[in-house]
Amino acid sequence: MERRNFLRTASLAGVSLSLPFGAGSALAGSDSDGPYEGPYWLFIQAAGGWDTRFMFDPIMDPDQNRPQHEIGNVGPFKFSIWGANEAGVNVPTAGEPYLYDNQRFLEKYSKQLLLLNGLDMGTSSHASGSRAFSSGRSSGNGAYPATAALIAAQHARDQTLAFIGGGAYNQTNGLVPMTRLGNANAMRKLAFFNRIDATKPDSATFHTESTLDRIKRAQASRNQSYLNAQRLPGARASIEQLMAMRASKGSLSGLIFPDPPVKIPVRGLEGYARQAELILAAFKSGLCASGNMMVTGFDTHANNDNPQRTGQLKVLSTVNFIMEEAARLGIADKVNVVVGSDFARTPRYNAGNGKDHWSISSAFLMGPAIRGGRVIGGTSDTQRALKIDPKTLEVVEKDGVKLTAKILHQNIRKAANVGDVAFAYPLKGEELDLFS
Repeated sequence: MERRNFLRTASLAGVSLSLPFGAGSALAGSDSDGPYEGPYWLFIQAAGGWDTRFMFDPIMDPDQNRPQHEIGNVGPFKFSIWGANEAGVNVPTAGEPYLYDNQRFLEKYSKQLLLLNGLDMGTSSHASGSRAFSSGRSSGNGAYPATAALIAAQHARDQTLAFIGGGAYNQTNGLVPMTRLGNANAMRKLAFFNRIDATKPDSATFHTESTLDRIKRAQASRNQSYLNAQRLPGARASIEQLMAMRASKGSLSGLIFPDPPVKIPVRGLEGYARQAELILAAFKSGLCASGNMMVTGFDTHANNDNPQRTGQLKVLSTVNFIMEEAARLGIADKVNVVVGSDFARTPRYNAGNGKDHWSISSAFLMGPAIRGGRVIGGTSDTQRALKIDPKTLEVVEKDGVKLTAKILHQNIRKAANVGDVAFAYPLKGEELDLFS
């Protein structure tokens, strides 16, 4: 099958695969044999720029947060008090168990949570902010791979779904193929392509096993002849990668499909939960090491308040679903979650009751690689980043260091044991030990 036809077939099945030219060497080995058993990393971007004053960096100032009348505390964490039913979401009563606002989320997860306030993303551009959140580097126009791609390339590049990309920035630079997942039924059709009804294990098949084996041998022979006829190194590398992926397609049958997919009676939340459910299923099946997701709706240049609270409700509820589903699958002790945004919103409102782009943001992390129950950094009354002591990590008035996306990703790379694959993509500068 020609490359364009293979990609078209995968696309029709609900799956897209990143097959960059010159990337054939990316499939030549990984750190482990057999299924990948973790740890796993999942990055969730609040796409558009979230308002950190409405979440875990609040301030009692109606010019910065009009609906807020009180600031709450859970341990070292402060939070803007807003209720689920105030958030502008159509919330059926049956959906309330799935919904997590600031307070409920902190009451459940504060001991696991590491919060970074005053995180300088180094940009107020959406494209650059997405790069910064995903890779630690805002400049370069795609020159640096997403950290999730580096993790997959280091530890699981031979796996069928090594890196699942559903975020705004999924650059791989050819280190590892990137897969976008469709829904569970589409994945079943690709995994069990010989079944007439891919959803039924006892379904009749299109071909007998012996016939299917002959077809595969004929395809392999044809592909090898096609490869032998190529003279350009880039074309040969791309065909080799395509052949390797075709050869491994059968391993998708090892994916532990959610059955049935999760149902959440809350508008907008079920889709994010189902996307996370498939990524966690790929983790559990040993086919994947990392993934990116994004929750949209945060670019609130007008009417800031309700969309921000709605979006944050969806983010926190999605993270809660991820943690509960990981526990159900028995992999909670292996899943690390990184949550952040392109940047933040301006401290004060504009003339249209919205807020514009602001580079000083926040992020939070959870998982076995992160020591929780802590807040690092902070902001001033005008939402400027406060500096921290590089050794104690306490906020200081002078001679400190600003938290940056680069420092965050230095720590993620270290915690994820990303080694030689990142050699060409250094994050130079001040190094702080944030996680331990």
